[in-house]
Amino acid sequence: MDPLALEALRFGIAILAGGIVAVISSVLAFSYARRLQHDERDRGDRALRRALIAEIRENMQRLGGPTVTGVPAAHLVRSAWDSTRTLELSADVVRLVGEAYGIADGVNAEVALLSARAGSKGFVASREAENALRIWAQTVIAKDATKAYEAFAAALHALED
Repeated sequence: MDPLALEALRFGIAILAGGIVAVISSVLAFSYARRLQHDERDRGDRALRRALIAEIRENMQRLGGPTVTGVPAAHLVRSAWDSTRTLELSADVVRLVGEAYGIADGVNAEVALLSARAGSKGFVASREAENALRIWAQTVIAKDATKAYEAFAAALHALED
């Protein structure tokens, strides 16, 4: 065989082998990058889930326990729930958590109304009527806060399963 043709054949085989090695290394690198990306997303999802669980526990504490006897002193928060919209949760878990936060939003609104009324300097029919109205509102808020606590407990149980 002609030495020039033999050298061209060797050169062609070297180019072909280099291309195969490049393709294999690209596939391996891409696979590794996807695995790293998947692992990072899983870590982020676990962190969001932990934040939601912690927020639910915090809201349960702010409500005052399983049997709420008064008006919650602190505003109930929902920042973790708003941040976890990207989590893949079952329909039942989303429903339970959504219901709990919906009730909590109602409790927040009731407390805000009671606080606004207490802080207003408007005319009242009588102090007795105003006091009776305040006691009635506190009783309603305590009942709704107990419902919120129960809903948060159910959501927490579903999230931890």
